[in-house]
Amino acid sequence: MKPAVILLMLVLLAGAAGAAECSDALDGMRITNDTTFCSDTYDTPNGIYIVEDNITIDCGTAVLRGNMQEGKGIIIEGRKNVVVAKCNIVTFDIGVYIQNSSFITLEDNALLKNRIGIRMINSYENTIIKTADKSTQTPLSMVMSKFNKFDVNKPIDEEYCNDNLCNEEKDINPCVDDDFYCSPRCSKENDNDCIKIEVIEYKKPKENKTKEKTEAKPDKKEPEKMTITPKKKGKGWLLYPVFYIFAFLLIQFYEHTRKD
Repeated sequence: MKPAVILLMLVLLAGAAGAAECSDALDGMRITNDTTFCSDTYDTPNGIYIVEDNITIDCGTAVLRGNMQEGKGIIIEGRKNVVVAKCNIVTFDIGVYIQNSSFITLEDNALLKNRIGIRMINSYENTIIKTADKSTQTPLSMVMSKFNKFDVNKPIDEEYCNDNLCNEEKDINPCVDDDFYCSPRCSKENDNDCIKIEVIEYKKPKENKTKEKTEAKPDKKEPEKMTITPKKKGKGWLLYPVFYIFAFLLIQFYEHTRKD
């Protein structure tokens, strides 16, 4: 067999093996490990949830489609070190929803015809790069989120850029006092939010055992027991016959003396 034919077969086999490894995106699915979606269009009106840390989701240019600007496309809550790449997220109310999460990377994604492209709440040190946005209202909405990096093809609200990096490559220092966030890059020496608050537990004072011994404890009075003594039968009834005999003898004696 010619080398060119062998090479072509190996390429086809490799392509078939790679295609077999991709997965379909299911509506409402919960992703717990590294996942690659097949390049197709999927109706996911209830969104896709990422529920583990340290994983990568590669959409492979797949389209995740919502229901006429309702619901959320990709939901990331309470996570760290997650990468979402090459996703086309269309017709949701919110394309990507990030809450209470850090070190999330959104790379090379397209957010099309969503009301809001990306929504962040209480999230820090996330990176959004190479993002194409065509949302109907705004590409970005943020609440209590700082030290994030953005590279979006649309202008970002200047207010967000005060505490975040907007279309800039430089680093941003997250070690800021009194912002209720302690980055892994910071310590208690350069960020007072990293100082652990010691919780003082209430301890019940020890009881004085010596005092307990000296103090006489009141004796518990037991209830008095009632004893019922049975009445003894009287012996007076034995005298009744003797009385009658004695009376009879007196009468006889009296009659005898009167005859005499």
